[in-house]
Amino acid sequence: MKTYEIRTINDLLKVPSEKLDVCLREIHYSLELHKLAFGEGCETIGLEVIRWCDDGERHVELQDDKGEEIVTLRIIDAASAS
Repeated sequence: MKTYEIRTINDLLKVPSEKLDVCLREIHYSLELHKLAFGEGCETIGLEVIRWCDDGERHVELQDDKGEEIVTLRIIDAASAS
């Protein structure tokens, strides 16, 4: 299991090509979760780094600046949910 620290677009180049679509999907989910958790004005709340963990767990976790978990989102494909 490897964790990638994404601070710039260039950091995405460190993610293996075959994993990039999963990484980007989970980053998208994490941004949406950030919006849901903090609501209007969420763009003023610091989001300096995203850490993507290539663990196959398919979840997104928001943490505060101390590393404490705020909320976790478990990702389930619509096809496998039925």
